[in-house]
Amino acid sequence: MLSDRYLEEVHGLLERIRATQAEAIGAAAEAAANALANGGGFFVGPLGHGNEGDLLSRAGGLMALRPFNFSFHLDNP
Repeated sequence: MLSDRYLEEVHGLLERIRATQAEAIGAAAEAAANALANGGGFFVGPLGHGNEGDLLSRAGGLMALRPFNFSFHLDNP
């Protein structure tokens, strides 16, 4: 069944992420917790399709999040 195959693929992907990235994810979580505990915050850049609004504009959202916007222009005659 297609749904079973999909779930197997998702499970495999999550297992691969856990096996290869758990240490890095833990270090990032520790850094984030330390930043918040010491009065720091996080900048959220454009994620595509306006998804950053979900992090920044929802009622009850984490107030330590701040928008980070940038632009880039290159002239190459």
